[in-house]
Amino acid sequence: MLIEGYDSEDLAATLLRQLKNLAHGNQVDAQEVQEVAHEAEAFTVELNVVWRFSGDVEERRIAGGETAARHCGEDMEAFERETVALLHQAQTGTALRQPFINSLSEAGRQGLAQSLQETVFHRFAPLSVQEDCPLCQGKGRTTCRRCGGVGRQTCTTCGGAGQHSEQVPEYRDGQYSGSRTVQHVCETCSGSGQMTCADCVGAGAVRCEHCGGHGFFMLTRDIAARAVPEYTIGTTTCFAHDVLDTLLMQEGPDFCRQKIPLDLTSHCPNGVSSHLFAYSGRSIALRLDFTLNRALMKGNTYTCYAFANPPHPYVRPAFFDDLFALELDWLADAVPLTGIVKRSKAVAFFYRHAGQPVLDSVLRDMARTPDHSAAALAAAMKKACQGFISTEMAEELASYLNRILDKVSPTHAAGVWWLFAAPTLLYATLYAEAQMETRFADQPFFAVFDTAVRVVLMVVIPLGIAWLGSTLLTLWRRSKVPREYWQELRDGIIMRRLLRTARNLGIAAALYGALAAHDLVPRTDSVWLNNIRRTMSEDICPYMPTRGCENLFRLPPEPPPQPETVPEPATAETAAEVTVRPQATTTQATVLDEREKARRIQQFLARQGYQLTVDGHFGAQSRRAADDYLRHGSAISLDTDATVETYYRAVFGLPPLETTTAEEEN
Repeated sequence: MLIEGYDSEDLAATLLRQLKNLAHGNQVDAQEVQEVAHEAEAFTVELNVVWRFSGDVEERRIAGGETAARHCGEDMEAFERETVALLHQAQTGTALRQPFINSLSEAGRQGLAQSLQETVFHRFAPLSVQEDCPLCQGKGRTTCRRCGGVGRQTCTTCGGAGQHSEQVPEYRDGQYSGSRTVQHVCETCSGSGQMTCADCVGAGAVRCEHCGGHGFFMLTRDIAARAVPEYTIGTTTCFAHDVLDTLLMQEGPDFCRQKIPLDLTSHCPNGVSSHLFAYSGRSIALRLDFTLNRALMKGNTYTCYAFANPPHPYVRPAFFDDLFALELDWLADAVPLTGIVKRSKAVAFFYRHAGQPVLDSVLRDMARTPDHSAAALAAAMKKACQGFISTEMAEELASYLNRILDKVSPTHAAGVWWLFAAPTLLYATLYAEAQMETRFADQPFFAVFDTAVRVVLMVVIPLGIAWLGSTLLTLWRRSKVPREYWQELRDGIIMRRLLRTARNLGIAAALYGALAAHDLVPRTDSVWLNNIRRTMSEDICPYMPTRGCENLFRLPPEPPPQPETVPEPATAETAAEVTVRPQATTTQATVLDEREKARRIQQFLARQGYQLTVDGHFGAQSRRAADDYLRHGSAISLDTDATVETYYRAVFGLPPLETTTAEEEN
């Protein structure tokens, strides 16, 4: 059936073939897409383009610049009048715009291609004016700030006196009798007390910094006449009229020119500053009812509206919602949107359903596109379905496909990064705090530098190994997937984020350690760090093939405690001295009570990694920690009723009390 030259039967068959090709392989065959009915009608398209004319000014100010073709001297009022006149001419001058209007009229329907952007149809000759520099008042030079404009300064050698005094010794009969003051002329200023100003070299003025010594600025204006298009589009169709009008307005005049045979019907002025171009054309609109002959979809009829030749759909029924409903239900059960996705189920869906044209196209687009936001994924799904899917279905299905793609073609090995990054950042943070706490008070600059270097090496090396391991593992895991589905590796991005995190944690820990070094915040005494070191050195490092682990987690040497000293009997030889045990040197006597000894034992054990409260009360917890330390460190076992004195001497390696007493008696 012909409608104004259009064969509606042929157009309906073309649209149906387009739908069959799109649906084929996506749960249905092309033969299952069947036409129910179709209807066509001719309609008129009216497209009006209104060109609005205006002037545009670009201004530039150059110190000492050259005059333009039209120069107003120093008359700023004339310069402003000329500017206003040119802008008015650009907006209302009919003779000025006539060549532009003639070119659009001669182009006919092809002139619609220019309706997408602004057009500069005339440029006036540049206009300039000279204005004096406000800082130097047009002189090009300003008063020297150093000398205040006098060109000279007070001599810095003699202070302006022009001479300086000197004490000269005097002698009488060959004997020194005193000194006298002698005045000498200042060699720097030759006795004037003044020196030439170094900035202005005696001139009293220097070149103006604002205008560069030119004394004026050249203000130049480039004025152009612009035409800005505005368009309206309307149709007379009865088939989803509002939807078609909205589509044509969104796509613009050039899209209409490509789809509809438009002709320029008339053009005329539309006021003093605009011109109207009217285009009109005839096209055909088509309504096609079709169904999918599938067991689960029998009875569902879809209606598609299209226009132009070949048909361009503008009302697209979401039949892919029904085609992928079963797949979405399976994905909802097998692939959770949060949590861990089982690789077996992801691989099963990939190899079973990725062969479908639409899903395959979406997966390939996801692999090529680094933007995996919800909006971008939904747009990729709608593009693959050519709009025959609802936005909600596209967003939900795309989110599942994204998780499946991440599983079969991962971008990184999260387990490797967690295995290396978490302990590395924890240990580096504790290490930075401990180093600053113990060393910042005595050597602040060296402590900062040394800690920074050590922490950088401590972080970069393990994270570099994690980067390499993650990359190799990721490449191995995706080796069975075609390269078209390989996503871009994200190990570099993760590395940068972890380095920034390490930097922030290191700075925070170092600041805390520096404050703790001056007792401004509570001290940690490296308890947590030494606990980690103790666990690693005793439980893990012995099973390592190299000694690097032991060197890395070796506990720092404990400084020897100040030994208890007791006073010697008062004798003639020792009346003013006491003997220090166990050292042979003599020092000031210091007697530690039982509470202080218990506190020192607790403090020492806490630094070795034991969880203790340093309070001076030597209870059951402190005894268990001390017994454990002595058994592992020195193979010493004390009685259950051993005193604090006995523990103190055993922990710090002091001679037993009985041995000390026997030596004194001898």
